[in-house]
Amino acid sequence: MSKSLSGKVIIVSGASKRLGRCYVMACAKAGARVVALARTMGEDPKEFGTLAEVQAAGRAEGLDVTARRCDVTEEDSVRGAVEETAREFGGVDGIINNAVYGGGGRMRDRGITRADWDGAFDINLRAAYLLIDAARPHMEARGGGSVVNITSLAAGKAGKGGGAHRGLLLYGMTKAALNRLTKWYAAELEPANIAVNAISPGDVSVYMRLVNGIGADVPDHEVVAGEQVDERFWGDPVVWLAGARPAQVSGEVLHTYTFGESWGPARKAPPQWSPEIEKILGRDNLKAR
Repeated sequence: MSKSLSGKVIIVSGASKRLGRCYVMACAKAGARVVALARTMGEDPKEFGTLAEVQAAGRAEGLDVTARRCDVTEEDSVRGAVEETAREFGGVDGIINNAVYGGGGRMRDRGITRADWDGAFDINLRAAYLLIDAARPHMEARGGGSVVNITSLAAGKAGKGGGAHRGLLLYGMTKAALNRLTKWYAAELEPANIAVNAISPGDVSVYMRLVNGIGADVPDHEVVAGEQVDERFWGDPVVWLAGARPAQVSGEVLHTYTFGESWGPARKAPPQWSPEIEKILGRDNLKAR
């Protein structure tokens, strides 16, 4: 993956923590100029969960990371962030749509409020549409590009009692719609040499709980402190997709866990994962636990 995105300008939404932070760092280490978007800028460069920390951490490693506050529920904010990025860096080559409502946390299926319903669809779906729509002319002007939408197994079939079922009705619906958005845009943008794919990351919260010793009393969206997400495991697949074009792959809904096996560059040797990664690889989100 070394320098595979050299010279590319990549925008990552939901970039202040967890997977978003991971994708920013991974793309920057692959040579990209990365613009990290989120609502929480923060002031302390050591405070995990803020754009200030992401930018400071990236630049401390000599990476080209620029933090930009953006509220993805506000159309003007989204379009403004994209236009500002294009002006400052000369264009846009890729979008990673990672922003998620409520951290992707579980919520009851009875009595879903209108605020939660609208909020989930605004952030998990409309925000992705707005970023694609705003970046599209800039990617076309560059002769191609890539869109990576972060989806979930909860978008598909999930057995009752399984990890992808309980509390994920609303979240799963938005991700199913995101998958459809992915396939529509893949067909629409293929003539412009723009690849559009979706990728499901899997048990990020479980991993972070394992490495940090965080108990069930802490909600998923608050699991941000301490050891951060494994950049090689979660970052490499997204880096590869961010550099892909339709001739390689487009219109696919993929899974992080199968990168290098059923898609992406074939591995020359079995990967040596950390004990925490090995533990989550043995989980099946579709079956009861």
